[in-house]
Amino acid sequence: MSCKRIALNGGWMLLMAGASLPQAHAQAPKYAQPSGVYAKVDIEDAKKGCPGYQDGTADFHSCLHKLYEKLFLNTAISGLTVGERWDNIQISSTGCFDPIPENCFLASTDWFYLDDAFAVAKAHGGTVQLIITPGVDTPLWVLVQIPSCDGLLVSNGTSQPGCGKVSIQNFQQQQRADGTVLPLPWNAVYRTQWNSFLGLLKDRYNSNSNPAFVSIAVARPNCASDEIILPTSAYGSSMGPLPGVAADTAWPVLIQNSFPDGDSTYWNSDQAFVDAWTQTIDDYEAIFFGVTLALSPDAGNYLPELQTTILNQALYNLDCASAAYPFSCAAKTDILSYFLYNYTDGPNAKATQVGGMTASSPVTAKNSKLGIGIGGVKLLTVVQPSLPPPAPPPVLGGAEFDHPVSTGNNIQKVGCPTATCTPPVTTEEAAYDVLTVFFHGTPAAAYYGGLTMGVGMGGCGSAPIQYLEAPYEDILNAWTLPPPTTASRIPGLGTTSLEDLLNRASQDLLAMAGQGTIAPPLCP
Repeated sequence: MSCKRIALNGGWMLLMAGASLPQAHAQAPKYAQPSGVYAKVDIEDAKKGCPGYQDGTADFHSCLHKLYEKLFLNTAISGLTVGERWDNIQISSTGCFDPIPENCFLASTDWFYLDDAFAVAKAHGGTVQLIITPGVDTPLWVLVQIPSCDGLLVSNGTSQPGCGKVSIQNFQQQQRADGTVLPLPWNAVYRTQWNSFLGLLKDRYNSNSNPAFVSIAVARPNCASDEIILPTSAYGSSMGPLPGVAADTAWPVLIQNSFPDGDSTYWNSDQAFVDAWTQTIDDYEAIFFGVTLALSPDAGNYLPELQTTILNQALYNLDCASAAYPFSCAAKTDILSYFLYNYTDGPNAKATQVGGMTASSPVTAKNSKLGIGIGGVKLLTVVQPSLPPPAPPPVLGGAEFDHPVSTGNNIQKVGCPTATCTPPVTTEEAAYDVLTVFFHGTPAAAYYGGLTMGVGMGGCGSAPIQYLEAPYEDILNAWTLPPPTTASRIPGLGTTSLEDLLNRASQDLLAMAGQGTIAPPLCP
């Protein structure tokens, strides 16, 4: 039997039966850091499964509290990754329609969903990562303070001083967005109100008495998620009143209007987005302390394809050598470079992470058509001698399953490593094939059918990765699904269950974080 596909079922049962492994005694980290498997819960999506959602009678707070409790019945998880939208926390009030910004600090807030997540996690010895999204999820009481730039896009470029938001159509992740109006990433009102909100969040959760808070995603110059993604012509996005102006045509007009004293090079480049992100990184470093700040570059595309100066050629070569959108990828590596080289001994730890991981995701960044991705995340988990000196220290790395593999209509999309799989992949095979991508290039890769020796990792040897975010539906279903009754098409996988795979992934991730040892080979 090939060791490339591990014989999980027999050997894993020995581990579950109590076979002991030597434990590593790593020094306690200076900052709170995520490690292991996390159950990803997007609150607004999870609400849809609550009894009474359809007829409007649901008790969402009670329902989600019970969901958090159920998730911790599965001991494979280290904690919760909770996603929530700014406009559903800092809720509008009458005073916040006042044009005087100070009055808007009176906005009522609904912290209960997050409070419940922290309370349940602490009770079970778990931790919480937060992903709070602004962008098109900005509250109305903030948006009404910002004049619209829509008229600018239909007025032949007539200047509109002070405008700072724009209507957008057909943008990535629109299905999970609360609105279609985007504050411009550099708008001062947007930045002030977002930072004020982050200050309230910090005061509530980021204290020495709350060890459960380990990570927060860096966000502001984005659209409908925490990822570095904005409307682009490549995606077919348009901006302004319908039918709108192609996004990559509209952005230079908006930039020139916002920075009238700039030069044409700045107006027609992605530098304004890079500057907004570096400013946001500075803000997060100033607001939070002792936690991990997570930056989500996604792939190398989905920033406007505008002329951009490459500030870190070595990082660009590692991440974007074959990128189809070189200027977008260059802008993202400029942002990553700032994230890596600034605050090397600052108040917080750092991580990069990606969402949307599937079994067909490229395992390396350098040879990927889009660049960055999960391969780019792993690049930064080891010291890269090719980067300009002094080489930045390694940062943590993580990734998220694109969709559940135990339910829904996306099992084949997520779990098939090729265009089509015949016969279709099972839940367990889908999970295993995604884990093959996730663990490729790490010390645990061989157990998931991948390579261990840093192929495409800059030649720096095996790259550790620290945390995996799995859809909460998979965490719930893994606890109740029986093992398969028919042996897998994958040699060595046999009748291994989804729960066994999650437990094994958890053990290997904790080992790479210095909290144990890599599970031994299970090949006969």
